[in-house]
Amino acid sequence: MLCLCGARGSTAPLDELGRSALRDTAMIPHEYRLDRVADRVAARLETQRRTYPDDPEGAERAFAETTEAILDDVITEFRADGFTDRPERHEAFLRRELLHTFLPRYTRMAVQQTALEARGYGMGTLHGPVGRVVLFFFILVLGALLMRAPMVIYVKFAMLAPLLFSIFLPDLIAWATRVRYAGALREAVSDMAELQDRALDYAPTPRLSDLDHD
Repeated sequence: MLCLCGARGSTAPLDELGRSALRDTAMIPHEYRLDRVADRVAARLETQRRTYPDDPEGAERAFAETTEAILDDVITEFRADGFTDRPERHEAFLRRELLHTFLPRYTRMAVQQTALEARGYGMGTLHGPVGRVVLFFFILVLGALLMRAPMVIYVKFAMLAPLLFSIFLPDLIAWATRVRYAGALREAVSDMAELQDRALDYAPTPRLSDLDHD
């Protein structure tokens, strides 16, 4: 909630400033909200991040340049649409939160995810085609030895089932990692939505000297 405080007897200018800030925020179209722009930035950077598997500094620079370019396009569109008489307020808000809140968070997650993908999600060569063949024959040999072991048949099958299922272990780990990463991205964008909803909290408190001129 916006809290504008001033000298006693000066409530009329404060109320007007509060209504003005509320009007500016309410007039921001959906596509120019912080979370929508953050989602647009993330979608573009996702197509770019695998270009820098072993160069986190290069990725950070490229992400910043791309985000700046998208921001410039968004602000240009926002000003051209003329939804508000003071676009610089929302422009400053977008730049601050995207470049200093969302982008560092995205960069950290993206660099970690790209490194995991490059290392086969922690399974090394087992995640590649050659590793799959090696894993298959390894499981086949273990299965054959298990079936020859002097044990009750249902015990053998009980032990054989998870052994055969382990051939899908690389895919399961990759899937779980991608799901976790996608969830982290959605959470980051959701946090930007919360920041946008609380945008009035970032409205500057007027100085009494400014109010005296109103």
